[in-house]
Amino acid sequence: MIWQDKVNGSLSGTMLSNGVIYASVGDISGSAVYALQARDGGLLWSYPIGGTLYSDPILAGTTIYVGAGNGMVYALRADNGAVVWHYLTNVGV
Repeated sequence: MIWQDKVNGSLSGTMLSNGVIYASVGDISGSAVYALQARDGGLLWSYPIGGTLYSDPILAGTTIYVGAGNGMVYALRADNGAVVWHYLTNVGV
């Protein structure tokens, strides 16, 4: 084993790009998107999201996209987790 990290909740999806693991983790009490260094598991950033995450993180260019059970789709900057935009859908609400 190279490294192990413990995050709160259940892992719902991951993706790897350019040495960074993007993970959606959570449970009914709350969720978050995490960016971890693949080489050592170091936390780069996390972004809390209310409710359950319903999708794996998707990277397109420099943006991570994820859908949540609160009906929101989030676009986050891949380098620091800042919100680029969010959109309320009628799915899951």
